[in-house]
Amino acid sequence: MAFIKVGENSENAVQKTLILGNIARRFASYIIDLLVVNVLFLLIINLINQIYTLPSVQSFYNQTVGNNAGNTTMNAIAVEFLFSYLFLLGVYFFLMLLIFSKTLGMMATNLVYVSSNNEGNPVPLSVPQKFLRGFIGEFSSILFIFVPIIVFPFDQYRRSLVDRISGVFVMQKDNEMRRTIIAYIIIFAFIALYTIVNSFIQ
Repeated sequence: MAFIKVGENSENAVQKTLILGNIARRFASYIIDLLVVNVLFLLIINLINQIYTLPSVQSFYNQTVGNNAGNTTMNAIAVEFLFSYLFLLGVYFFLMLLIFSKTLGMMATNLVYVSSNNEGNPVPLSVPQKFLRGFIGEFSSILFIFVPIIVFPFDQYRRSLVDRISGVFVMQKDNEMRRTIIAYIIIFAFIALYTIVNSFIQ
């Protein structure tokens, strides 16, 4: 199966190509999306905390992995935090794929999800594929310690488990190193933003 032509192939059209997304870009893209979701999660928790008294992020950390871990009540709250975060992660990926067909991280790194028709040509994802890859895939990724999204080294199309299950291929629209460099610059910017927001909430 070869993904080569995208769009119409006329004499006057500029032929565009898709190549398999490299690991560096995919990693940078996912880090960007995780940082976006983290910032959104902290903002939502802070907003809810204005109405209801919730444990702080630092308290949540202490009760789950710190010295105070083991408290039954706080462990139940930790589970609620975890599943709330996973739900937000899945909703973010699904809505971004549904509306824009790519996430913010994919936009920054010029990656795209495609499926394949019977002739082996790239086609847009269907709504069920977007839901399976976006919501189910990302929700289960952290729940199972990133196993579903790890890229299989022996897969010729560099697909992860959720890519294979949902029939998705991760492609990039160019082979320019500057896209990867820009992605890492954005990553550092989001890290700075995340640190500021996190310290503000605490």
